[in-house]
Amino acid sequence: MGKVEKIESGARAARKTLVSGVVLALIGAVLWATTDGIELPVISPSKVGVVLLVVGAIEIVVGLAMVIGRSVRGRQG
Repeated sequence: MGKVEKIESGARAARKTLVSGVVLALIGAVLWATTDGIELPVISPSKVGVVLLVVGAIEIVVGLAMVIGRSVRGRQG
């Protein structure tokens, strides 16, 4: 695997992480906002929404760190 393939593969991974983080955060926000009064025996959909929102935000931060790290390394060498 050459240097160009590695860079493209890393960029694809960073983009995939960002997109999945945004999707998770959006699903979590919708669940949290729309299922406030619904209670299920085990856990409420509102709590699941908060968890998805937090996990999505973490994925977005990781994806941004991957993109920024690649751009900084690209400028150095």
